[in-house]
Amino acid sequence: MASTDPKRAERVYGARISKENGYDADSYTYYPVAIIGAGESGIAMGCRLKEKFGFDQFRLFDRQSGIGGTWWINRYPGVACDIPAAFYSFSFALNKKWSALYPPGPEIVKYLQGVCEKYEIVDKIQLNTDVTSCRWNDSEGVWELTTHELVKGVGDLSSYDRVAMIKNQGEDSVFVRSEKIRAKVLISAVGGLVEPNRMPETIPGVEDFQGPIFHSARWRYDVDLKDKDIIVVGTGCSAAQFVPQLTTTYGAKSVTQLMRSPPWVFPKQMPPFGLGDEEWAEWSPWLNTYIPGFAKFQRLLIASLAEYNWRWFGDSKYAENERAKLEVALLQYMKSRVPEKYHEILSPKYGVCCKRLVIDGGWFKSLHDEKVVLSTLPLTHIHKDRVTLGDRNVAADVIILANGFETLDWLHPLEVIGRSGKKLDEVFSERGGPQLYMGSAMDGFPNFFAIFGPNTVTGHSSVVLATENMVNYAMKMIEPILKGDAHYVEVKKEAEMAWTADIQKSLKKRVWSTGGCKSWYQGEDGWNSTTYPYSQVWFSLLCMFPKYRDWNYKYTTKGFAKTLAKRILRIIALAGIATGLYFARQAGSNFSWKEGVAVARLARRQLLNKLGESLKVQKIPKKTKERMVGVSLCTTYKNVTLFMQRHGLRSCAKASFPLTPNHRTETALWTGPHDMRTIRSTGGSLSRYSNGIFMKSLCCKFALGPLLRRHITTIQSNIADVPIGDFQAKAFVPQTPILIQRPETDDSAKIAAEAGIPAIDRWFKSIETRVGDDVVFFQEEYLKPFVSTMLPYELVTPVFNSQNGQDVLSKFISENTSPWSGCLPTNDLSIKELLRECALADIYDASERDGSRLTEADTTSASGANLDGPLTERQVELLRRHAQLFQKFHSFHAPLELIITASRQQSGSAQFGLPGLYIAQAQMVDLPQQLRDDLPTPELVSKAGKGDVYDANIWIGTPPTFTPLHKDPNPNLFVQLSSSKKVRVFEPRQGQAIFAAVRRKIGASPTAAFRGEEMMQGRERVELKEAVWNHANSDGHEVTVRPGDALFIPKGWWHSIKSEGDGLNASANWWFR
Repeated sequence: MASTDPKRAERVYGARISKENGYDADSYTYYPVAIIGAGESGIAMGCRLKEKFGFDQFRLFDRQSGIGGTWWINRYPGVACDIPAAFYSFSFALNKKWSALYPPGPEIVKYLQGVCEKYEIVDKIQLNTDVTSCRWNDSEGVWELTTHELVKGVGDLSSYDRVAMIKNQGEDSVFVRSEKIRAKVLISAVGGLVEPNRMPETIPGVEDFQGPIFHSARWRYDVDLKDKDIIVVGTGCSAAQFVPQLTTTYGAKSVTQLMRSPPWVFPKQMPPFGLGDEEWAEWSPWLNTYIPGFAKFQRLLIASLAEYNWRWFGDSKYAENERAKLEVALLQYMKSRVPEKYHEILSPKYGVCCKRLVIDGGWFKSLHDEKVVLSTLPLTHIHKDRVTLGDRNVAADVIILANGFETLDWLHPLEVIGRSGKKLDEVFSERGGPQLYMGSAMDGFPNFFAIFGPNTVTGHSSVVLATENMVNYAMKMIEPILKGDAHYVEVKKEAEMAWTADIQKSLKKRVWSTGGCKSWYQGEDGWNSTTYPYSQVWFSLLCMFPKYRDWNYKYTTKGFAKTLAKRILRIIALAGIATGLYFARQAGSNFSWKEGVAVARLARRQLLNKLGESLKVQKIPKKTKERMVGVSLCTTYKNVTLFMQRHGLRSCAKASFPLTPNHRTETALWTGPHDMRTIRSTGGSLSRYSNGIFMKSLCCKFALGPLLRRHITTIQSNIADVPIGDFQAKAFVPQTPILIQRPETDDSAKIAAEAGIPAIDRWFKSIETRVGDDVVFFQEEYLKPFVSTMLPYELVTPVFNSQNGQDVLSKFISENTSPWSGCLPTNDLSIKELLRECALADIYDASERDGSRLTEADTTSASGANLDGPLTERQVELLRRHAQLFQKFHSFHAPLELIITASRQQSGSAQFGLPGLYIAQAQMVDLPQQLRDDLPTPELVSKAGKGDVYDANIWIGTPPTFTPLHKDPNPNLFVQLSSSKKVRVFEPRQGQAIFAAVRRKIGASPTAAFRGEEMMQGRERVELKEAVWNHANSDGHEVTVRPGDALFIPKGWWHSIKSEGDGLNASANWWFR
């Protein structure tokens, strides 16, 4: 059943995090995706959402006080990975610096935290938060979550201990506050090894024991174990790691380890190439780092060997023989490592692989210690300072439980309530036991996915590989929801039940059922809700290629249109192929598949041509002085005729052109004294060529306005929200420019936050609190600690006041006696000398226009102009017109304080103290750390390509600032920080032609150039500016970038940039590959 008001759901529950209803009692926070659990499963989900979709509108909740899940909470002595770490790390974030083949737990926690930092999801994780209930709201189409903020550290306790704490000390000892959350998609990444088993209630006397009793998963380092008699309950993987530490590291007086049944113990795998542990620790990082592909090859090799071991788990004769050979080898290993008195009790009476295998990291060796005793006697009673084992008493000061976890209560203690109001565990009970389709989904629970749910454990492979498979599968399922194409997705009931029936049937044939053991994999009723009965390779393939027929999607209007369009296109394609084959057969011709494709394309064109008969007109209102009052379109099979009439004009524009599959025409439309408009026909699809008219996809749209140059493709989004895949497809891969334009807002703090660039708000301020209104200054208080930072500057001298022609640079130096004033260049020409040169240039231009010769009297007149008093308007105009020909370019280094001072307005003037001063290409790596943190690398830079950032720079100047036409050696992401800049971008051939023409004009070599000093001054600067920014030049693309906007400029694309307005102007850019 769908939401009762899907349009409202689309409107309210979008793709952005939001806070709804303010201070009301029913207020809530909305997250498009809520992930419960910050262990390896939750981390993988968050990272992949950002990596694949560029999507960061999610939240991870975890009741524990740290990141890492089971690796965070399991801190017992000797805790370590029991499979090679290269196979226990994410494929998308390989760790090349593991210190050992089986690294210790703290190193794994550090790795997981490092992955979160690398993918920048640390701020998406909310710790000390317990999600207790999740209920599907069918009328709203969202999940409603009840969360409780916990007292720090309380979440590290088991749920049993928290309940006891509330009972004894009250709710305030556990809970801080509660909050309501809503989410479109709910991901459970709570894992399976969560709640530790308690001491069996059938053993009397627990309450009489005076010493501490704790589980290894909640290790108490506050308990002194020195000279203590310790009882260890269990011989599983955890006990095998911490028992050897108790006597050697912690000085226990005695250790009695209780074993119910012996485990099959594997020898610890040795490093490759015959290296020892120490040699591997030394050489492994080097091999992984400096030998290309070694880390991936090592992981693949370990995965392949693990998958080969799947042969031990089947029911075939071959599998039985392989297990028999393995059992012989393991028994021989055991007998060679432990005292003879333990040979009998350590010989399992069940088949190998029936239970989880234990890796011997020193446990067998510890059994030679006289202080360690291994016993199979049952624990029958607990006393004040001792325990009874069978018929004898053993001294006990501390009891450590290593008896596993509550593995059969999936998702416990989380309560998940579906569409019908039924809890998930109730559905489990009704259907025979815990189960989920693909270990992830259940019918009646829309938009809900479990990562590492029931029947996903493999006894031979890596849990991380299984996790990645399920993460990738869930992402495929929820992608339409994240893109706004679907309200919800839900697995079909018949698919879920068929999946479970197959799983349980196949499990009966695997060693977990036929091996003759009793394990935590299955319950008392024989229902196995833990293991997966097939190979991990097969599960990987199922996750790669989902059976979409097993799912129901409720599409949005947009999603339905997309789906329908895809179906129609398939039909058209098939019809085209069939038509082509039919005509070819009629002609009796034999042709290759390439020719067949060509025929199909022609058939498609013919179909589109036919559709041209039903072209319709759409009017587009424009904010222009003259509005369109009439547009008509006449179409025949071969021609389209357009008629336009303007309000207040009797003139009418008419154009007619053919509409054929292979013929292209360009038709000029003239409307009296107004600008020309051009349209292009490409066989049934019309598009705007340069201005005015826009016709696309068999739809004709008209808009009036001045002659415009072509504009760059625009994405309406914040930089941080652009999906990596979209950016790659639209810009990075095809190497075409694209403008990322933020939503309209005047709030600089919001712009900075949504762009993910704090510098926008921290470095700059506006006196009218409006961004981009050209009244922007430095946040001097914030930047005060960094004023001595040395930066590269550029300045073109002489600097004069554009209003009255006064020498601004000399005035600025004389008024500021700080040491940094000595860094500034001096004027190469005085204003008087500059004016004479400008006057001569003006006379020369006039003679060129009139065809007359420049006389000696003309030059004398120019040099003898009256320059003693204030400059006249004519003289100031001469400076503005010709000064750039004679100004000199200077580059120098000075502290940040220089531009801060220069950006202060002159008293009684709107002009800055020193206009035209430019911090150009200052490398971010040279900035203080705090300022670098204000300019984090956008994900588009770090993830769209190879992640190789060639250079990152800031550009800050007092207006006017200008960069002549040039090209860059690498792709460039240009981000505006304050005020606005106008950019003109040219394709490589266009830009090269313009540049070469200018160089020939000035008598220089027409070779390509990057941004260099030769183009920053003199005639080349003037000619480049004129060639690019002349209004008559309609080539290239033009955009205006505002604070928070970003412009991608591909490698080799030519561009010129100039500031707009009178405000402090700043940008940042990243060259990357």
